[in-house]
Amino acid sequence: MKQRKRFFKLLSFLSLSLLALGVGTTAIKQHKTITPVHAEKVALTDYSRFIIRYAQGGSSLTKSVNALEYKGVWDSSFAVTDQFNSTSTSYSLKASFKNTTWTNGGDDWAGFNIYYDNTTYIGFYLKWNNDCATSIAEGVMLNHVNGAWDNVYASAIGNGAWTNRGTFTDLWSDGGGWSRTLNGANVNLRTDSKILLTLGFDVTLHVERKVHLGRLADYMYIQIDAFESNGTTPATFYSPSVAVDAVTNPKGAGESQWTAIKPQIGFFNNNVGIVTIDEIVFTDKVATTKAVTVERAHLKPQTFTVDNVNNEVVLKGASQFNEAIFFNGLPTTDKNLEFFARLAGTEGNTDGLEVGFIYYLNNSNYLFFYFSWDGTLKVPADMKIVAVVDGANNGTAQFARNPWDDFANHTFPIQYWSDHGGFVSDASYPCGGDSNFNNIRTNGKDLVVSSSIGVSFTRARSVYKGRVIDAFRLSILGHGTDNFVHSWHTPTIAFDGFTYPMGGTASPVLDTAPRIGLYNYNSTTDIKYGTLAYNGSPLTLNYSTRELTRHFDDEYMHLDKNVDGQCDTYYPLAKAEWNSLSNEIRALYVSDSEFADGYARLVAWATAKGDKLDSNNLLVSASSPGGLNYRPNSSVGQWVILAGLGLISCLFLLIRKKKTN
Repeated sequence: MKQRKRFFKLLSFLSLSLLALGVGTTAIKQHKTITPVHAEKVALTDYSRFIIRYAQGGSSLTKSVNALEYKGVWDSSFAVTDQFNSTSTSYSLKASFKNTTWTNGGDDWAGFNIYYDNTTYIGFYLKWNNDCATSIAEGVMLNHVNGAWDNVYASAIGNGAWTNRGTFTDLWSDGGGWSRTLNGANVNLRTDSKILLTLGFDVTLHVERKVHLGRLADYMYIQIDAFESNGTTPATFYSPSVAVDAVTNPKGAGESQWTAIKPQIGFFNNNVGIVTIDEIVFTDKVATTKAVTVERAHLKPQTFTVDNVNNEVVLKGASQFNEAIFFNGLPTTDKNLEFFARLAGTEGNTDGLEVGFIYYLNNSNYLFFYFSWDGTLKVPADMKIVAVVDGANNGTAQFARNPWDDFANHTFPIQYWSDHGGFVSDASYPCGGDSNFNNIRTNGKDLVVSSSIGVSFTRARSVYKGRVIDAFRLSILGHGTDNFVHSWHTPTIAFDGFTYPMGGTASPVLDTAPRIGLYNYNSTTDIKYGTLAYNGSPLTLNYSTRELTRHFDDEYMHLDKNVDGQCDTYYPLAKAEWNSLSNEIRALYVSDSEFADGYARLVAWATAKGDKLDSNNLLVSASSPGGLNYRPNSSVGQWVILAGLGLISCLFLLIRKKKTN
């Protein structure tokens, strides 16, 4: 705690200039492999993280190395997962469906589900009827919104007008809607295709979030890769495109709270027996690599290196709570943000170890959100939030465990123990009777750094109990006692400290773009952070200009030492390194107050040795024009005095050396 209190004092001196810096897959046939949470295209190799949500009697789900055996119940269970970037504005989910023993029962369904909670979900299904024995009869959308399903949302076919819908939106195959190319010429799917579970087929759900006729919507269509009517000729068919406002702007009445929530996605079936689902591929159509730079937030960690080849960070913060690092260049004004890292190293269940994230707005408004271990069990003992709002860490904001609690004044720290029942397994934002509480202490296995766990931090700006809040949550990815990979999620914390503190007026940082970073505390070894991703986009890394400048200051200026002969020992190395730096680094070192002491020493050394600093390119040499005391917007006399003092210091040391001899 002393270190944390020290952090609050030290961070107040953090320069505000920090805020200005921004800057085909091969399947692994081993189900224990932890698949990275985000990638532009994921050919799934870990089926263990699918679970049945909204479970009702008769549902079943068997998970093997590379397939699901799934039986559903009419609108009462969905086999879904949270491991894909379903917050992307454009994505697709593809799978192969097959049941060789199926017979058409006359009202049979199979397809996709986008699940928010028990009250709100979108279903897009294929339907077989008795009067169509050779192919599907139609495509159907069945949507629930906040517990209701009749006349609570609208949809639009193609470029058509919005129409309020009842329970179903039917896309009849004999109504001219389906085509052989996307939005192409219509075909009669019932007579031109053979799409049967006994033969098997591939089906893909495509989703894009965009504006349709002035209303934010999810624009969807289904692609089926099956056969022509002869049952042997491969063919592709597309449903009509449907714009749906169920979770974005229902019936145009205003933006929904669900727009900021990450849904689970997966499958639905009913009356078709046990369907084998395999060859699952998720594609994030907009995920692109993001180039970011990295720098320490305040104090220098014991270890901090950036591998810009493998795009990994190595960090060790063993003695100071505030040895964190920032990532510059992330678009953190997004309503949704998720930062993922996969850990590696030898660190085990160290007593007092904390691994987490920093969310920083300014030196008076920030929070740390972290897992901690207690040295007893090889799983996190608890989760905590240390929050500072308007410079105080108690009583200046309110929080609630969403969706169960009323708001309460925040304390230092906010804490939820894992044996308190708060952790949720394989769920997104927990809600309702199937919140699936999971005691991570008994159901987790070796959830420590040395087991290559994944950790993620999410924030969604949303509305809770009529108040605009930030919904924060941590997740941990690793193995359970069943030897399958699972994700465990902390409770979602609705926090108003950076929006409308205490439910009052708007915070001055309401529209401030936060800085996101990593930290660990009490680690005994280096911890590696790899597979870094932000909102589904892999990150490429490099040191920031400021961090490279700090490296020169740390390694060559020796501000913690005052020894004899430094003009002859330290200065030659500093001079050579200085002249090899980029113009950008030299300019920052000369002009920024963070480096004033180091620059003064460099001036003193150079002056004592008869060198000068070129005011044009800032290179040091014996013959360069201009004065070494060059410093934009600063007193020339000040630096002349410093240079003189440096010269006197070196002469004194030289005379003393001669006397000694």
